[in-house]
Amino acid sequence: MKSTPLFFLLIVSAFTCFGQFQFVSPKPGAKSLPVQHNIIIRQGNVLLHADSQLFSITGIKSGKVSFKMIVCDDKKTLNLNPLLPFATNDTITVIAAEGAVTVENAGAIPVFQFTFTTSGQKALEERSANSLWENEWDDVNESVQKDAATTDDDDSLKLFTITTNLEPAPGSIFFDCKPATVLPGDSALHVIGIIQNNGDSVYQQSFTGLPYDFHLGSNGYFITYRSDRGCYYMLDSNFHVVDSFAIANGFAVDPHDCRLTADGYAYIIGAEDQPVGDAMSHVYRGSVIQGFDPHHNIIFEWRSLDYVDVSEGTHLNEDASTLDYVHTNSIEIDFDGNMITSNRNLDQVNKIDISTGEFIWRMGGVKNEFTFLNDPQKFSRQHDCRRLPNGNITLYDNGNYHPLSHSAAKEYKLDEVQKTATLVWSYKHPMVDGVIPYYLAMGNVQRLKNGNTFINWGKRYNTNLPSMTEVDSAGNIVWEMKLSADKQYIAYRAHKYDWNPCARPSADSMKVREITGNSARLSWECVVNANQLYEVQYKRKDATTWEAQAVLSPADNLVLSFLQTSTTYDWRLKSWCDTVANTASGFSETRSFTTASDDDNSTLFIYPNPAQNQVTIHSLGMETVQVFNLHGQLVMQVTRPATDASVMVLSLGSLPSGLYLVVVGNNDYRATAMLSVVK
Repeated sequence: MKSTPLFFLLIVSAFTCFGQFQFVSPKPGAKSLPVQHNIIIRQGNVLLHADSQLFSITGIKSGKVSFKMIVCDDKKTLNLNPLLPFATNDTITVIAAEGAVTVENAGAIPVFQFTFTTSGQKALEERSANSLWENEWDDVNESVQKDAATTDDDDSLKLFTITTNLEPAPGSIFFDCKPATVLPGDSALHVIGIIQNNGDSVYQQSFTGLPYDFHLGSNGYFITYRSDRGCYYMLDSNFHVVDSFAIANGFAVDPHDCRLTADGYAYIIGAEDQPVGDAMSHVYRGSVIQGFDPHHNIIFEWRSLDYVDVSEGTHLNEDASTLDYVHTNSIEIDFDGNMITSNRNLDQVNKIDISTGEFIWRMGGVKNEFTFLNDPQKFSRQHDCRRLPNGNITLYDNGNYHPLSHSAAKEYKLDEVQKTATLVWSYKHPMVDGVIPYYLAMGNVQRLKNGNTFINWGKRYNTNLPSMTEVDSAGNIVWEMKLSADKQYIAYRAHKYDWNPCARPSADSMKVREITGNSARLSWECVVNANQLYEVQYKRKDATTWEAQAVLSPADNLVLSFLQTSTTYDWRLKSWCDTVANTASGFSETRSFTTASDDDNSTLFIYPNPAQNQVTIHSLGMETVQVFNLHGQLVMQVTRPATDASVMVLSLGSLPSGLYLVVVGNNDYRATAMLSVVK
């Protein structure tokens, strides 16, 4: 595709007082936005008042656009979410009248407006992750178990061989794994797994879709991408799905990275294709990064097509139908809350101001601002840039376009004022069978707590090469693993965590049953390492103080008594794994239930009714079942020890036809119902 590079840094047209705002999306003057796009507005100070009636969104073709206004969790950001997609090839104008926004320390914001245009493409379904993934390869409950098959630990699909195990750092290896060439019928080979240093399997699941990027988030939950679902799943320590994250605003999903912060914010990579040329038969593929608050409102959006010219892409095939010129493959939230990104096809690492979307600095590539010291080759087609506690950064240098292609883990010390990047540590694997190890795509680097470095080498061109290596600070190999050469298994990312969780109970396993006017049975699934007790807390919905009860493990239920009728209660629980060491999980999500009214007999079920020879009774506890005739005489009684069973089958062989009163109960409650016996 030979054409003049398309420049997307646009001069803002038709806007006033934009300087009053810290962040606006779409960027004023942006071109060819998806028709599903929303509006994001942030002044920077805390919002005191926002009046949706003083905002307007209008398209030349779309006309007046109805929308819903949402104040995001940060209390600074507004979302204006159109109720219907815009028209294609439309010019959209957003206007806020004076007083539409009032903020702390600045009062009412003056009138402002800006415009952007929409794409010629109608609202499209998201492309599968596979189509985005192919570009990188070609460049050279509901719980997660719902549709997954747990593999046999003894078999483990013959996924790997541990070739070195010489006192590595403690912990378990977490990885995704898939054949390099995906064929029909291979779904059982798409795996996320956890293994110990000796290769023993801790956990393994196979999926219909391709899994990517199985890692532990900053909030203590696991993250993994599922191509068949088109989203990232957040998993608890029992591997139950507790949330999901997907790209928004009509962009395509991209499986390269999802980062969750300790306070519940999520940052995800997406992609968009812009048709170019007279026949619109070629596309420029740009990267998109979005940030979401804990309620999934969009607080941040960055489009490479707004900030990076296509001419900055390096080593691109301009005759290709798709020119993937940026290819963002990692996100790192820095100490100051801003964002560090790795952009493979720019050969560049950037730091982006998360408040404004503007670059803070650019390292590597065409617009490099840094002087590299001790590393004249810099990095090429890199992955996985991460900030270390000491302030340095690590990245995985795939090295595709070094004079002699080789891959390496690298650590740089940055002077972000003087703009110097000093290579202070690196590791290249020794030759294997006379071959210099080189991995053309994927891969990541992780610095461990003891100073060792764990490296996932990524996509191999030679299956004799190792897949993952742990080295000490002197560069000695202390652990190494090779994925099976059968089907050329590869891992996009792998990590090592010293993970021995005191798992919190999964919200989707929390149930309430056998509710009466003054009692209810709470139940849950036993969880990993909860070998001491569960702490159950409950309160009336309108109360501020929680009541607490302890349940010794392995019990998995509790009957709450002396509750108020027709009252809504909240409840939650956590696991205690070691009461001496004070080791406990966080609390589960809060669940609610409402007790029955005084005249509600729904807590006792008898069927069939009328009955002939036997009847099934369903009720709470049922330590005692009594049957009285209409004269008040006790004609049958069954007493049994306290039990969790709530169902009893009662023989009626000795009872003649007639009406009877059935009374069930225990020390905490009593329920009655009429029974008709017909012989």
